[in-house]
Amino acid sequence: MIYFDNAATSRFKPSVTLDAVMEELASSSNPGRGGHNDSIKSGEKVFEVRKKIKEFFNADDRYEVVFTKNCTEALNLALIGYLSSFSGKVHVITSQLEHNSILRVLFELERRGKVSISFVEYTHNYDISIPAIEKLVRRNTVLVALCHMSNVIGNRIDVKAISNHLVKRRIPLLIDGAQSIGHVAIDLKESPITMLASAGHKGLYGVQGTGFLLFNRESVKPLPITYGGTGTDSQSLFQPDGVPERYESGTVNTAGIVGLGKSVSWVKDNFDAINNKIYKISTYIYNTLYELESIELYTPYPSPVISFNILGLDSVEVANYLNDKDIAVRAGLHCAPLAHKMLGTFESGAVRISVGYSNTVEEAQYLVDTIKDIISEM
Repeated sequence: MIYFDNAATSRFKPSVTLDAVMEELASSSNPGRGGHNDSIKSGEKVFEVRKKIKEFFNADDRYEVVFTKNCTEALNLALIGYLSSFSGKVHVITSQLEHNSILRVLFELERRGKVSISFVEYTHNYDISIPAIEKLVRRNTVLVALCHMSNVIGNRIDVKAISNHLVKRRIPLLIDGAQSIGHVAIDLKESPITMLASAGHKGLYGVQGTGFLLFNRESVKPLPITYGGTGTDSQSLFQPDGVPERYESGTVNTAGIVGLGKSVSWVKDNFDAINNKIYKISTYIYNTLYELESIELYTPYPSPVISFNILGLDSVEVANYLNDKDIAVRAGLHCAPLAHKMLGTFESGAVRISVGYSNTVEEAQYLVDTIKDIISEM
């Protein structure tokens, strides 16, 4: 199977990651849940991964790293944990291109009467301008929550400009980095994002079951969304205040986290080589599809995420045809219903191609040739 579904999860995993996971599984111990040497050693490994993640984003000592099982959980912690800390109804600015990991949380909080929601308008190339955000700001605006790169069309917003503006306005910014992390460099000293959520298993090439939230503890103090054993303050019936223990109740995915540490180092060391290859392949696919008259292309420019439809065909039909030719893509609404309403594809969905490090130019050529075959057979 030729795999072009890397936006869902990366197929390629560095050998150093796989080796680290297996080594940790072979000598499993619960970090921070015992005073014996193996528990302490596991705790030290997890601590070192936190440091690596902070170094990857050039985060200073104000930032905390909390491990989650995926980006969805990280976004839930950011949204529910932070917005629940307010006693009255507050206002949040977001966009129509958001994944349900943001939208469902906000709409649930709106249903409970906790928040009101405004949707910022995009520019012609799907960026977000400062004036567009300012147009929506209210006295009770406490958060702007946006995806850095859409999982539907692969656009990228200017997080540097937005984050620096919002710091001056003292409005926290939450960025969903599920699709961009590993593909687009983020320096938190240059782009002071308040909360940054990421998966570990996509552009960072870690294993499934890993994710994390970075947040600036001087700007936000989210409430926990899970409660239980932390290995600290066990005499108390209340959740401890210390970070990260306050947010990591129960046993963490130690093997996955240790593997993620190796993946982060691998991506950092090979960042340009990884993304130059991905950009070359993505550009070839994008430019070829752009020239085909029967293709409606929704992605505004070459990106690791490219969405399209063949005019007259449902996206699922196209994906099934490709699957029969041993090509894996994704079709449908991609857990982003408002994005598809905005694009006019709510009924048909869209076909999504997402490129990863293990893809080749030859695979891309076979993909576009197969798409041409579908068009010729219509």
